[in-house]
Amino acid sequence: MRRSAVLYYNPDFGHIITSRALKRGTLLGYVTEPSITVDSQANAGLLGDAINKAMEITKNAQPLEPSEAKDYEFWQLTGIKRYNTFTKEFRCISIYENDDQLVITEQKREKSGHHVGRKGDPATHLPLPTTPTQIGAAVIKILSGDATTEDDTNRKFETHFGNTVSYIRPSDAFLDLGDGGTDAYQIFRHEEDEENGDLETFIGFMVSHNHYGQYSEREIKEKWQQWYGELEEFQYKEFSDAPLKIEVTGKTKTTYLASYLYQDGEELLEVQAAIDMSKLSERIYKEAMDELQKIIRSIKITPI
Repeated sequence: MRRSAVLYYNPDFGHIITSRALKRGTLLGYVTEPSITVDSQANAGLLGDAINKAMEITKNAQPLEPSEAKDYEFWQLTGIKRYNTFTKEFRCISIYENDDQLVITEQKREKSGHHVGRKGDPATHLPLPTTPTQIGAAVIKILSGDATTEDDTNRKFETHFGNTVSYIRPSDAFLDLGDGGTDAYQIFRHEEDEENGDLETFIGFMVSHNHYGQYSEREIKEKWQQWYGELEEFQYKEFSDAPLKIEVTGKTKTTYLASYLYQDGEELLEVQAAIDMSKLSERIYKEAMDELQKIIRSIKITPI
């Protein structure tokens, strides 16, 4: 993964700086140990050093099989047991390298308390290479201002091909992870996953990377079996009219799977979803399926 870190801040506790790794064969990330804590009174140099260490952990983290990748519950370092409670008390800063720049941006806080980070948000750009003191000073400057909030339902983002994707945000039961520390445009994670510690129920807009080899029924089915295990159901449909080109759905013993592939320039944009049937009640499972269909029905892709 690229060098990156996510920093959480509360003036009474200080800073928690987290690192991420990828689930093998996917663009989905998870928080990996260790997380680094820094006192709220630390100077810019000390804070920048800690951020650099966390970014190096992310860079060197090896992907794990999805079944082995478990989110480190870093928020419990504060004494807070639930992630939902933690996000309402801490601000969130995303830090990552992009080509020859270090990008630092604060994720907005939704009314529900969860953090929202999207491409196009205001950001501080530092030319690389940069010093720890410069990194720390930039973060301290952002945190010296007021926290920002976000409450919109209608969402949009621009793809790497310049097309605009608009859609309706799912309900607050789906937590906004921004890009999830990966190359995704946007990931929503169901709040029930907080109890399980895994990213098992999610909806994600994935950057155009053809990890299937070919967009064919055989190739996609083989990849799904490799990633998710034995499939009890599998359906593949192609459409001639843009923008939706391919719809794939399936089930394992525990999980409903879906992939919707839309024309995006010369590539395909994938909206990917997994809904854990084994750990959700029948009511919540139905609600999650309804939210997925609400998003799919609302998607519009506007070309350049």
